[in-house]
Amino acid sequence: MMVTVCPNCGFTKNLPGAVVCSICSHSLSNLKKPQVGLNAPSFLSNKIGGRKYLLSSSTQMMIGSRGCAILLSGTGVEAQHAKLIPSGGGFLIEPVMGIVVLNGKTISSVTPMPTGSVIKIGSQTLTYTGPSAVATSPALPSPKGLTPKPMPKIYLPTINLKPVWNFFKSITNPSPALEGHITIVDGPYMEQPDLDVVGLFFRFIMGLILLPIVIVFMIFMPNITIPLLLYGIRPGSPPQIPARYLRVQDAIGKQHIVKMKGDIMWGMLSQGDDAQFWGRWQSGNLIMDRALNKATKSQVMLRTVFQRRIYWAALLLFFTCSLLNGILSVLAGY
Repeated sequence: MMVTVCPNCGFTKNLPGAVVCSICSHSLSNLKKPQVGLNAPSFLSNKIGGRKYLLSSSTQMMIGSRGCAILLSGTGVEAQHAKLIPSGGGFLIEPVMGIVVLNGKTISSVTPMPTGSVIKIGSQTLTYTGPSAVATSPALPSPKGLTPKPMPKIYLPTINLKPVWNFFKSITNPSPALEGHITIVDGPYMEQPDLDVVGLFFRFIMGLILLPIVIVFMIFMPNITIPLLLYGIRPGSPPQIPARYLRVQDAIGKQHIVKMKGDIMWGMLSQGDDAQFWGRWQSGNLIMDRALNKATKSQVMLRTVFQRRIYWAALLLFFTCSLLNGILSVLAGY
C-alpha cells in the first residue's frame, strides 16, 4: 500500500495525496513522492525487452544464463553470474562468476542496493525497484554493570620477515608472462587433458608405495586405473576438460592468443577485462597457468595448477619426513 509519512511527527497513516498531516498539520505538499510500504514487492526491470522479475524477500536468487531464478541472455552473461540476498527489507548483490557493475562502479563483494539502482551484467542492464538494503545490523548496547574490561596488552618482540617473504615470493610469484586487454573470448571447447609431469611423478611414487593394490586394480579395472594414474581423473569424471581461447592485446597493440585449459577453481575472465597472465609459451601462444583479473582484483586459478601445488606440498612433506627419519635413525645408533 502506498502511504505518505510525515517528516515532522513520523505519522505513517496519512492517505496518499494528503496535503497536511492529520496529526500535527505539517505541510506534506513539498514531498516529492509517497514512500513505499513495508509489504510492497520489489522488482528487477530489464531494459531490453521490458521484462520485470519479482524478487523473493525470503530466499536468495541467482542471476545468470542457465539454471537461475532470473534468466538473462547476451554476451558476457555467465551461467551463474550474481546472487541477490534479502537483507533489511531490501537486497544485497554479490558477484559469483562474472563482473557486476552497480551504479557505474564494479563491485567484488556483497554490496547493498539502494532504491533505483542500475545493475549492469554483461550486455544486460537491470533497474532495481524496492526499498534499500541494510548492510549491517546496529550493535546492541552493553547491559549496565557488564561493561567488558579491556584485555591486557602483550608485547612481543618484532621480527622482520619481509626479506625472507620477498625471496620466496620472487620464486613462487614471478613476473607475468603477458599483460593486456582481452578483446575476444572463444569457447569453451572440450579437449583431452594434458599430461601433468609433476602429478604423474607424484602418482608414480604413490603407486610404488601401494604396488600390490595397484597391480590388482590394473588387472580387474584397467579402464579406471590407467586414467587415474596418467591424468589424475577420478572415476565418474568427464574424460575431457574445457579449453578457452583468449585474444589479448598488449600495451603496444600486438595481439596474442592465450589458451586457458582446465576447470576453473575460482575467478573468471571475460571480454573487455584487463588481466595479467602467468604460464609458458608454446608455438607462439601462451598456455595459461593462472591469471589476475585487474578489473575485479581477483585471482583466476585452474584446477591443474591447484592440484600441482598439492602434489608439490605432498612430495615436500614425504621427503622431509624421510629425511627426519634417517637423521633420527643415525642418532639412535650412537
